[in-house]
Amino acid sequence: MIDKSQFSMPDLEYRGTDLWMLNDKLEDAELKRQIKEMKDKGCGSFIARTFRGLKSDYPGKNFMDRMKVIIDAAKEMEMKVFLQAGYMPGGIPELPDEYTHTVIKMANIDEETAIDGVILFKSNSTVYYRTMVKYTLDLLNPDAMKYYMKIAYEDTWESFKDEFGKTIVSVWVDEPHFIPPNLPWTNKLPEQFLKMWGYSIQKNIELLFIDMDNYRTVRYHYWRTILHMLKNSYFEVVSKWCREHNLKFGGHLMGEDTFERQIGFTCSAMPLYKYMDIPGIDHLTNSMEWPSQAKFLMTPLQCVSAAYQAGKKDILCEMYGVSTQSISFERQKYIFDYFTSLGITRRCVHARFYSLKGERKRFYAPHMSYQQPWWNDYKEVNDYCARVSSLMYQGEPVADILVLHPIETAFMEYKNSVSMSKSAVVTVEDDRKNEIFRMNQSFPDLLRNLLGMQLPFNLGDEDTIAEWGKVEEGKLKVGQMYYNTVIIPDLKVIRESTFNLLKQFAAEGGNIIVKGKAPYTIDGKYDKRFEDIEGIKCVDGINDLKKVISEISKRDFIFESIDDSTSIWINMKAVDNGRIVFIFNCDNTRGRRGTLNINGLYDVEVWNAEDGTIAEINAKKCDGKTKIDIELEAGSSR
Repeated sequence: MIDKSQFSMPDLEYRGTDLWMLNDKLEDAELKRQIKEMKDKGCGSFIARTFRGLKSDYPGKNFMDRMKVIIDAAKEMEMKVFLQAGYMPGGIPELPDEYTHTVIKMANIDEETAIDGVILFKSNSTVYYRTMVKYTLDLLNPDAMKYYMKIAYEDTWESFKDEFGKTIVSVWVDEPHFIPPNLPWTNKLPEQFLKMWGYSIQKNIELLFIDMDNYRTVRYHYWRTILHMLKNSYFEVVSKWCREHNLKFGGHLMGEDTFERQIGFTCSAMPLYKYMDIPGIDHLTNSMEWPSQAKFLMTPLQCVSAAYQAGKKDILCEMYGVSTQSISFERQKYIFDYFTSLGITRRCVHARFYSLKGERKRFYAPHMSYQQPWWNDYKEVNDYCARVSSLMYQGEPVADILVLHPIETAFMEYKNSVSMSKSAVVTVEDDRKNEIFRMNQSFPDLLRNLLGMQLPFNLGDEDTIAEWGKVEEGKLKVGQMYYNTVIIPDLKVIRESTFNLLKQFAAEGGNIIVKGKAPYTIDGKYDKRFEDIEGIKCVDGINDLKKVISEISKRDFIFESIDDSTSIWINMKAVDNGRIVFIFNCDNTRGRRGTLNINGLYDVEVWNAEDGTIAEINAKKCDGKTKIDIELEAGSSR
């Protein structure tokens, strides 16, 4: 537990990691001045990020000399530095063809002579072919990764290795991704697919594009193969290199926010976070309903859940980017509180810009630095966020419900329907007849309702469950977390490994709730054995789900109110002989009041993050519970 004496002014490790965009000619004196400004305003570390407008010989001697100035200045001021990968996987100059990302496309047969690539399959009037995406790394190719690690990690940062694990704590990678709507391909994919599933992907390649025959099975198997290769080729390699060099693997993925984007850019995000020491997400705009008009929940909850299961406390979120220059302190606090209530522990300000000369001032507002009129007061915001983070880093997460992530059901529906002759891409996010559009609405709605019930839950991806899942004493153990209830949200498919685990879980007294239809395929093939698991409870709507959970779940805490309390979100951590509770009213139009009932008899203190004070309050203790009366203003927290 954090020392009370440190709460008013937390250490640098709790003060977040801000994006510092190096976007002009770099001058030694100005670099030092800006680092001191960050330190004086309560920033603890920064990502030294090259950005549009940089005037440099990157990654040449002049740039490396400036990096030495940055690292030396940070060391002198006891700040920490995150380096960036020398080249992001999506922008590598002079990348050899054999290491370049390839994609599969379709074209009409009469366009065959115009194809720039290698034909893989012909069907009726359609040609399917692979082609290269210049300057983009083949993330599925182990040989390409050996080349990449040498040029982007070893060669780039060799001269600073003496500061690895000291001033330099991490190498940050931004959005390693595929290039949707095109589908990823690599030379060894047919071999790996055949090994895993026993049939040819090339002979079935048209089913990745067209809804016919057993297309759901083929797409499911295709994306399972891609995930397997992506983990082993890219994420395991980067993670291993960072460990061997006493550095933390940090970064965030691309397109995590909807099923369409996540599959197209990343395949599946949750299984990849476990390889990161500082898993991260980014949130853009000033809206908490961006980009799908549903509550922005899947992205943070899947990252936080994966981190909890991997036993990681350091969970980052880039905030405020592409919002507005006029974003207020109040709004910054609201966004920070929103993500803290969901489990984020490290705030990353997006962004501080080295220069706003010329058109730079119009890039990715707001510019959270000395150019702002409120800059001299900004330490108050940083101090508040640091105090909250210093508490929420402590203890162990409280969550006993696991919600299976539907991403592998979405695998079955994702397709590339773009041909050479089409000039525009219409994504399924805008196609209300598409199954993925429905999932983009229904799953965030489920998450919103579970949060509104103040249920302590995590998401679970089947790939991680296959690696780490086991049943112990009637509970489903996934990594470091234990669950006594599993919710299955209208899935078409589950893995054989998941089925076997859930069957054992139910036999040993675990609770399984199916919301909607039960899975009718296993490992992508029609198989209704799931329905034979005894004791499954099936529900249709949210009210039925709430009723069943209230009957079977032994709640550690509950929030009671005569008012609508669905806007109250609770993040609870267990510490020795106590609890840490962060409670947030996500409704920024109206306040709420109610009573928080926690099992156990506790003395209660309020740690005020706005001014750093700590005060005891009177709480009722009866019937083995502690009852705390709480009043929250609109959009506020305690």
